[in-house]
Amino acid sequence: MWAKYAFQIAQFPNCSISKSMSLRQLTIIGTGLIGGSFGLALKKRGFAGTIVGCDRGAILEHAQSIGAIDVARVNPVEAILGSQVVLLATPVGSIIEMIRNLEPAITGDVLLTDVGSTKLEIVAQARHIFGADYDHRFLPGHPIAGKEHSGIEFADPDLFQGALWYFTPDINREPTTLAREFAGLVGCVGAHIAAIDPAEHDRLCAWTSHLPQMLSTALAASLVEEFGSDARRLKANSTRHINSGTLKAFDGGRAFPPVSPPNSRNTLKSFCEQDYPQRGRSGKRRFRWRNHHGWRVRLVWHPRKSDTRPGTQGQQGSDYHQQQRRRGRLWHGAASCSGSDSQAHRHLRG
Repeated sequence: MWAKYAFQIAQFPNCSISKSMSLRQLTIIGTGLIGGSFGLALKKRGFAGTIVGCDRGAILEHAQSIGAIDVARVNPVEAILGSQVVLLATPVGSIIEMIRNLEPAITGDVLLTDVGSTKLEIVAQARHIFGADYDHRFLPGHPIAGKEHSGIEFADPDLFQGALWYFTPDINREPTTLAREFAGLVGCVGAHIAAIDPAEHDRLCAWTSHLPQMLSTALAASLVEEFGSDARRLKANSTRHINSGTLKAFDGGRAFPPVSPPNSRNTLKSFCEQDYPQRGRSGKRRFRWRNHHGWRVRLVWHPRKSDTRPGTQGQQGSDYHQQQRRRGRLWHGAASCSGSDSQAHRHLRG
C-alpha cells in the first residue's frame, strides 16, 4: 500500500538512481524554480535518461543552458511524446486545465504527476477526467520547497534536500511500477516522502502556508489604506520590523501563487473566531516546556544585532541555527525564526 511504500522510501533519502529502472524519459512542463530545480537535481544525482522541458522559449533556453533539461519543446502535447512520466510544475491555477488538455494525448502507460500546493480540487477533477484509470494515470504530489524568488534563474539542484514531498493518492492502493520509480527519484534528490489524504493535506497547508500568506497580504493592504503613498517608504525603511511575507505583499502579491481555496477562507474564519492571541497569552506557561521525543524543549529569545540589508536576514537565521546545532543546543530538524531584534530557538534540556 502507498502508506507503507512511502515509509520505506523515507528511510533512504539521497539514494543512488538505479540504472535498471524503466523510466528513460521524463517531461517537465513548467521549467521555473521547481521544475528547473528538479531537472538539475536529477542530473546531479546521475539520472541517465532524457529530460524534456516545456515552457516559453526564453525560459527553455535558460533551462537548457544550465543543464536542467536535455530537450526543449514549446508545445505540451509534443513535449510528452515518448515520456513515461510527465511532471506538471506549472502554477497551481493552471494544473487542472493542463490535465484536461493533455488527457487525450496521454496513453495508458504514462504517469502524470503534479506539484500543486492544493490537492482536493485537483484530485477531484483528475478523477473525473481519467475515470476508472485515475489511480494508474495520475499521482498527485506537492513538494514543500521553494525560495523567496521564483523562476529558472534561481533553480537549485539541492532545493529538495531535506524537504518534504507529499503524495496524495489513494493510500490503500498499491502504487504502480512507474509511481514507485518516480517516488524513488524524489527520494534520491533528497526529499522525504509522505503519503497523506488530499483533504488533510489542504487543511494542513491552509494553516501553515495559505493562512500566513493571507494575513500578510491583509496587513499590507491595511498599511496602504492607512498610510497611502507613505507605505512604500515604510517598506524601504522598516525591514527590521516587517516580515518578508508582508513586504512581498506590498508588491501586489507577485511573489505569491494565486491561492484562495475554500478551505483557506474557512481556516481564516476559524482562526478569527477562536481568539488565539488571548489563548496564547493565558497559556504561555503551559507552552514554555514541552516534551519532544524524550527531550524537554523550551522556547527562549536571544537578543542579537541584525543586518537590515534586504535579503540578509534569512541567511543570518540559517547561520545562527547551524551554530547552535553544532553546540548541541538544538534538536535536529527544529525550525528557527529569523527576526529583526531577536532570534527564537528551541533549546534542549534533558
